[in-house]
Amino acid sequence: NGVANAVILGGTNITATESNAVYVPKIAFPDGSMQEKAGVVAGDSASFSSLRIPNFSGTGDRQVVADANGNLRTMAAGQLSGTTWDLAGNDITLTPFAFLGTLNNSNLVFKTNANDPGNVDPKMVITATGNVGIGTTVPGRNLHVKALSAYCPTCPPSETAYIRLEDEVHDQTITGPVLATHLWDIGADASFFIQNANTNVKPFLINDAGNVGVGGITAPQAKLDVLGTGKFSSDVTIGQTTANANLIVNGNVGIGTTSPQDKLQVQTNGQVNDIAASFSENSTRKIFIVPHLSGYGYNNSSAPDDAGIFWTDGILGGHNQSAGFVIGPWDGGTTSGLRVSSDGNVGIGCNSKGNRLEVNGTIRSKEWIVEETGWCDFKFEPTYQRMTWKEKQDYIWKYKHLPEIAAGNEIETKGLKAGETMRGFIWNIEDNTLDIIDLQKENEQLKKEVDELKKQMQSLIQAQK
Repeated sequence: NGVANAVILGGTNITATESNAVYVPKIAFPDGSMQEKAGVVAGDSASFSSLRIPNFSGTGDRQVVADANGNLRTMAAGQLSGTTWDLAGNDITLTPFAFLGTLNNSNLVFKTNANDPGNVDPKMVITATGNVGIGTTVPGRNLHVKALSAYCPTCPPSETAYIRLEDEVHDQTITGPVLATHLWDIGADASFFIQNANTNVKPFLINDAGNVGVGGITAPQAKLDVLGTGKFSSDVTIGQTTANANLIVNGNVGIGTTSPQDKLQVQTNGQVNDIAASFSENSTRKIFIVPHLSGYGYNNSSAPDDAGIFWTDGILGGHNQSAGFVIGPWDGGTTSGLRVSSDGNVGIGCNSKGNRLEVNGTIRSKEWIVEETGWCDFKFEPTYQRMTWKEKQDYIWKYKHLPEIAAGNEIETKGLKAGETMRGFIWNIEDNTLDIIDLQKENEQLKKEVDELKKQMQSLIQAQK
């Protein structure tokens, strides 16, 4: 009566020792086979054509397992605890897909050659939070690769953590012959680096000090240590807006050219009136250099194929209004140097006061050309009436200087106007020359008259004898 907890196969002449159990000598199956033993002892086996558990409730596959006491029980597929994996996927109702993993808040551990007593560390771990560790059981990030090395100041690291990326190039299709294999390693030892696995060259490296090596530099000595040329297609900022920074270059620097011939070579794109370099206080107030000018390039004085240096205070829409340009030594106590005012006047050793050229000092030259209009060669025209000697005398006594020459006090206060003064000199020289010629004529006439008087006197003396 009642329900038995177990069915025990024992053959004939069995003695019941288990309570609440049904003992049967054998079980017959529909195909005529007979089973008399449970098949638990060594050397025996139990085989069944079919085994069915009737009145089973629920849906889905089930597993039949034996507990530690040998009792059989059923459980849902995928709930088996232990080391057995269902390689077809553990399909449970909590997830919409089959998976290979854990059913609790435990890490998923991968090992190789686990039966080796010396191989105790796992090869890879996926934590319950989703971090993946290779070489470590406690990954601190989504992917954590760890390598072991021994400290030796004169030795390279004994192990390096690598992530390898490979691109295998095939001819025509992916099933064609292999043309090339590109291997790149992302690694870390005492530095973080990217390495060409084909050549073992590290084109990029960052060491513990934060120095970056580019182009194969393995021991960068500065924040950026580059072996080879560099190219920037956008803006480059050195330093911060609140701090000064130095750019030190050992060699030639090219801007706009890849083959600079000088310590600094700035090259335009070859267009006329292109600015090669500018120095500015803001976007408008600046000094700039133009290597190739047109007939009008920022100033009407420029001729075709000229080069120029220009400046502007930017007040009048970019044009200069009042700023001058100074070239001179740093000397706050003097005005030595050259200054070009906003209107183009030049002062040397002084601030220009309205004249095209003002020089505070001595000028030495091999030639000096002064252009002057209204030159005084008109004095040689027959119709010209010059001053008589009496008029000149009266003028000189009255004004105390020669005609057409500025007075001394005017020259002392306003300076000597070279062209005007030279014209005055010539005016007086030509006038005096004509006076001298007239005097010479008078002298010749008087000489003739004297000679004639001498002849007459001689004749009278001879007649009296």
